[in-house]
Amino acid sequence: MSKITNFFKEQLKYFFINRFWFTWPIIMIILFSLLTSGAVFYFYFANFKHTVGPIAIYYAGAVLILNLFLAAIVFPRQKFISYILLGAGLLIQIIILVFMKVASMTGGF
Repeated sequence: MSKITNFFKEQLKYFFINRFWFTWPIIMIILFSLLTSGAVFYFYFANFKHTVGPIAIYYAGAVLILNLFLAAIVFPRQKFISYILLGAGLLIQIIILVFMKVASMTGGF
């Protein structure tokens, strides 16, 4: 049992004590993703709460979190892949935000 506990402690230590969290491009992508996510949730609760299910909103947040974990794991070996993973999560949120804004302007849904 102690081997399993030590393994998990090492993995958590490796995940949180990583250069990934201290690079400027990663910090900027994460901050922009948080701002975009906040805007998506604001537009959803302001305009579409009663007409559209929140599945796409949850999907965008889940993809961002999953890509964040994957990017942190892959970062020591492939920095460019980490940027692509985080960029993909951000792109999904931006696309959802654009479609929500267009739908609110045109009266869609």
